[in-house]
Amino acid sequence: MNYADIQKSVLEELDFLNFRKELGNKYGLQADYWKAPIDVEVVKSMLKEMGYTAKYTKTENFFSIKEKYGDIEFTFQTTLKGGCVEIGWYTLFEGKKVNYSGAWTRIAMEFLGEHIPLPIPMFKNYEELKEILSVILNKYGVYKAKFMAAAAKMNQ
Repeated sequence: MNYADIQKSVLEELDFLNFRKELGNKYGLQADYWKAPIDVEVVKSMLKEMGYTAKYTKTENFFSIKEKYGDIEFTFQTTLKGGCVEIGWYTLFEGKKVNYSGAWTRIAMEFLGEHIPLPIPMFKNYEELKEILSVILNKYGVYKAKFMAAAAKMNQ
């Protein structure tokens, strides 16, 4: 077993594809979605309340949370544009991406072997954005814990 196998196993255990689909269906296309510019400080504060310190990269318009545990690094990224919540999860071992890393759309495509459009979560206000991010970050926390536990077991 290698890190890519662990990652795939954990994503399957978390039922990632259905989680992604259900989140998109619940918060998908809304007539009254957010259209104003995002207040970066409000979002950073929101993430801080959830226990994460995020950096904002203005040139690429995304928030990023990086955590390193020995040779394993996890990165959570989100782009909030036009009311859409686009997510990327990256897992690196010794600086190299593990297979199922990247935008959720890409991860889903890797699993399915083909591109099937999945609805993207959208928000209409900061309260709904916080709710969406909370659900995603909770799942992300479980993903990291399960990945680290399986990696530790593999390395024994």
